[in-house]
Amino acid sequence: MDWLLTMRILHHQLRVSLTLDPHELCSRKAVEAFCRYVDSDPSSGLWHENQPTSSWCLFANSQQSKCTEKLVIFMFGNGWNTQLTEFDIVEEGDVPLLMSFP
Repeated sequence: MDWLLTMRILHHQLRVSLTLDPHELCSRKAVEAFCRYVDSDPSSGLWHENQPTSSWCLFANSQQSKCTEKLVIFMFGNGWNTQLTEFDIVEEGDVPLLMSFP
């Protein structure tokens, strides 16, 4: 990931953690904050769209949540190849974005 992009994300205080799992989940609150950042900075190299989905999330306290929407984040990888990662959106709680960067 570009060092300047990393610094811009940190400056906007978005909680983005790195992981190797290609399928993630996050809260609506985290999605809105991330989308505001991406929409405000066209030089970020990221773009996004919301898409329908149908999945269930099971939390550590045995609570379940049905996810009906996902966030798809697109980014350029090596050689201008487009890569993407998907996040199921949970309506409960404050789950940060946990994602992989190329």
